[in-house]
Amino acid sequence: MPDPLAGAPIAVQRLPRDRRGLLIPFAVFTPPGGEPDFRVLDQQKVDRCIRDRLCGICGDPIGHWLWLIGGPSCAESRAFKDPPMHETCAAYSALVCPFVSGDATLYSNRELPEQTAELMVHTDPAQADHVRRPPIMFLFKTRRVTRIQHGLDVYLRAAPFAQVVPIAPRSLR
Repeated sequence: MPDPLAGAPIAVQRLPRDRRGLLIPFAVFTPPGGEPDFRVLDQQKVDRCIRDRLCGICGDPIGHWLWLIGGPSCAESRAFKDPPMHETCAAYSALVCPFVSGDATLYSNRELPEQTAELMVHTDPAQADHVRRPPIMFLFKTRRVTRIQHGLDVYLRAAPFAQVVPIAPRSLR
């Protein structure tokens, strides 16, 4: 397995690792005494990221610009599940995250951790608009995000984008 720290921003290099050696992003949900589930976000940490302008990857404060990752539906709606990131953390995530990089194209159908819904943010494959990764994803640069509650679902609404950068699947790079 390639070293997950190769090319990682310095702030990312401090992150804890799971039992396989994978870096655990700040906002990923880890049940007490359990293993992190990279498909699930910790709602309290996502809220902290919004309130305190923290990066969802490294957990450090973000400056003026926020970066988000999403597909065409995010470009249209400006609604996101993942918290904002530093530009370098978002670019690094686009390289190493199997779903964003295009190495994994289907949502996992494994059972989600047994926790109360208010603790977690996740995308249920049965309720997603699509079952696979969009053919192209993007990095979005914006100034701010606001938290939107829709039933039990929480979204982040981005201010208008200052820049949109396509992320081609790794197989096309």
